[in-house]
Amino acid sequence: MPFGIAYDVVTTLSRWSIYGFYKEIRVVGHENVPKEGPIIVCSTHSNMIVDPAVLAVTFPHHRKIHFWAKNSLFKNKYTRPILVGGGVVPVDRTTKNNKALFSATLEVLKLGEVVAVFPEGTSHSESRLLELKDGASWAAMEYASQQEHTEESNSDDDLVIVKKRQEKQIVITPCGITYVQKSKYRSSLIIVEISNAASMTRMLYFSNDKLVPLEDYVKVTQSLINFFSNTTSEEVTTLKNLLIQYKTSLDALHLSNHDVAIYEHNNLTLPRALYSFLCELFKFSIQLPFFLPGLCFHWPIYVLGKVSVRFEIYEESRAQNKIFLGLIFSAGSVVIFAWYHVALVDSHYDTFKELIASFRLLSALIGGNKSRDMVENLVTARGLCLDQLRKVSEDYRSKSDDLRLVLEISEREQSNDGHDEFYDKKLT
Repeated sequence: MPFGIAYDVVTTLSRWSIYGFYKEIRVVGHENVPKEGPIIVCSTHSNMIVDPAVLAVTFPHHRKIHFWAKNSLFKNKYTRPILVGGGVVPVDRTTKNNKALFSATLEVLKLGEVVAVFPEGTSHSESRLLELKDGASWAAMEYASQQEHTEESNSDDDLVIVKKRQEKQIVITPCGITYVQKSKYRSSLIIVEISNAASMTRMLYFSNDKLVPLEDYVKVTQSLINFFSNTTSEEVTTLKNLLIQYKTSLDALHLSNHDVAIYEHNNLTLPRALYSFLCELFKFSIQLPFFLPGLCFHWPIYVLGKVSVRFEIYEESRAQNKIFLGLIFSAGSVVIFAWYHVALVDSHYDTFKELIASFRLLSALIGGNKSRDMVENLVTARGLCLDQLRKVSEDYRSKSDDLRLVLEISEREQSNDGHDEFYDKKLT
């Protein structure tokens, strides 16, 4: 089934949007995808229309991908050319005959092309896979059943029946798309959701998520989830409760673990908070002239993104809404100007966030005893979490393969970064 110009247009727009919205995209396991031959890709589905866009622009070896759509969409004379040109495969859901149901899919596979499906059937924000539908497996079985066919040839004396197996063997490739923060601008993406306890543990082990290599992110996160799920001792339960309380307090003050870590070894005083705020303000002021042109141009897009979130309760729809609004608004923008902004936005955005965090801390200290107590309690809570985490790490390092894996990765990255805040007290 040939691809038309519609596919190139859509994937180009998707590439601009995806790489502009997410700060980093990492494809892990591309060596497992064959360069040719029929493939059915079975992917997780947690971010609406963003998921197929991500697959289309990141699939290994630049192979083009067909996606399923119900055949009724092809009856519209306006949408049909776009769907056909985009390589979309019609699926007849009204029949129970598998051959008829997947006829177009089988034709695509016979050409040695790629079909991507989402077996969960719907986009969601659960921390687990939903019950998988069997469409992909039926399509694979139907294709396999057609691999053997008979060829008849007549001789003078008898009829010779020859069975021949075609060379193109189908490959079923599972694909997990993981978003660090799927609806957050300039977050990271891997080709999920995590419990509060696991996420806070990861931040304490790695100081901040920037130290976690994306290729290890899923492994680290899943190992922590496994550890907390499979370990029910009193000390681990205590750690879990401390971590959840700590995160709740952070959210209440709109602060991050990194913001509080600054004061772990320093006294929390008004002069120190004021000094920190002025330093961040000075750094931001120096960068502002370089950042301001891009900020002014893109500010309406940021505002549109914020507004779209207020009207969308499902997180799996937020990223696609932001991307669509930004794409529509910036359709006439100059490419070089967009590149200029994207090249500088991460460092400037981090500086801006640190400025806001220092201002919030300063405001809390100025706001009276109650606000000051809340910040001091945060610092204390972080210390309790670290102490309990060190204790659990020492006790369970030799008992839990999951925790040992996380510790080894954390030690490696902390050592490479030259930052060993968690290991001030050396673990055994």
